[in-house]
Amino acid sequence: MATEGRLDRDSRNLVTVFCICLALASWAHMMGNTRGDPDPAHLVLLGGVAWSLARPARTGGLAVLGLAALWTVWDEAPQLSNHWTLVGLFAVALLVVLAVSEVRAFRLGRRGDDRHEIVAEGLFRWFVPTVRWTFIAFYLWASFDKLNAGFFDPTVSCAVVFLDESLTSIGLGSLGVQDVSFLQWAVIVGTSVVELVIPWLLMFRRTRIPAVALAITFHAVLSIDKAHQVVDFSALVTFVYLSFLPLAFFSRLVDRVEGLAETVRTRYGVRPEILKTAGVGFVTIAGLAAEASVPDYTASRAHLWWVWQFTVVGLIVVLVRYVRRQPDGPATDLGRPPAWLLAIPLLAFANGLLPYLEVRSAGSWNMYANLHVVDGESNHFVLRWGLPLTDEHRDMVEILGSSDPGLEQYGLQGLALPRVQLRSYVDDHPDVAITYRYRGQVHETARAGDDPLLNQPVSIWREKFQVFRPVTVGEPEKCLALWGVAR
Repeated sequence: MATEGRLDRDSRNLVTVFCICLALASWAHMMGNTRGDPDPAHLVLLGGVAWSLARPARTGGLAVLGLAALWTVWDEAPQLSNHWTLVGLFAVALLVVLAVSEVRAFRLGRRGDDRHEIVAEGLFRWFVPTVRWTFIAFYLWASFDKLNAGFFDPTVSCAVVFLDESLTSIGLGSLGVQDVSFLQWAVIVGTSVVELVIPWLLMFRRTRIPAVALAITFHAVLSIDKAHQVVDFSALVTFVYLSFLPLAFFSRLVDRVEGLAETVRTRYGVRPEILKTAGVGFVTIAGLAAEASVPDYTASRAHLWWVWQFTVVGLIVVLVRYVRRQPDGPATDLGRPPAWLLAIPLLAFANGLLPYLEVRSAGSWNMYANLHVVDGESNHFVLRWGLPLTDEHRDMVEILGSSDPGLEQYGLQGLALPRVQLRSYVDDHPDVAITYRYRGQVHETARAGDDPLLNQPVSIWREKFQVFRPVTVGEPEKCLALWGVAR
């Protein structure tokens, strides 16, 4: 770096592309998680997305994006997906880097474009490496958690559940190939192996570029599922994977986009500024329409699915050609988070440990893993026991019947709930009638809000962030493909 606050072109293009990708991933999350009426947190998030797309790598738009992401984390919890929990950690790092960079620019007396260069340098030196290592910490646990007896049992494995769901959702379920034992085992073993190797391949320079192509292709296949849409998750991880590519890749990408824009200008007289405005306008209008349920929730998710399929297929074609040629040599260094941001990747790693300590079992990177760590017992092949630091798994409730259809599903599916989760639900739904088994005794209550076992309040922080999944009564642990109401 020749002068303080000055990045070379490749590094600056990485920052620009990464900030655009982060904004688009946030847009995908919003499009896939509308609630039927305008949500203030989502609308502010959309404002941050539009601002960041119009003025990439600038403090204003990124600050709104980061603050809105944290707002949505709070707003969506406890129905908080793992990928958006990860974004919450990214947002904290982003806001800290922006603050430090702005203070640094002020102390150096930088204004205008020079100030923007200081911010871009901070994003490159501090934010992007923090995101990479936080993501690796997340993925290490997400893959490790699947090494358990439930995931490797074809009768309940989430791999087989989603194979069936994916094929059925695209009209191929009637072929019956999802019931073939060989294919079931191939999907189970293949999923586990690919997820296990991805973070390790990303950590080594010589394997990093093919690892990116493998990982993006793998998550593109996962995103085919139209019934259990994971496009927002796939979009986020895909855009993070891109940050592992050589710096020169981003200059090639920018040059190609600028070349296409120039071709459009020459042939059709449409200036690049108009194309940019149209793109930002499309994202904004689509987001506003989704928030207003025009189209409705299901249709907005379907539109997102189609947009993503075309996008990721095109990206895979580009990556395959790039991997074959590797014109820029091995990938660049991952970088290291500064000491004052090490807490972010460490928190990501610690979060993955929490199910084994039985501090919480939801939102801890163990999604779709069939993991069962309950009262010190574990179905994991490596960590054969838990180390419970709470008593929540000794305090389980089996729902036998209820006036609430959502609660009744737990009984129908053979699932038991930690009592703290049922208490949280009853606090918001005190009039439900429940028949349940607790510590070997059957209790029947016409109004759960009057039941002393269920009407004890739960603190807001605990309700939102110390969340426990239901567990299968008996073995093996079923795939919890959908959230229950008491979460």
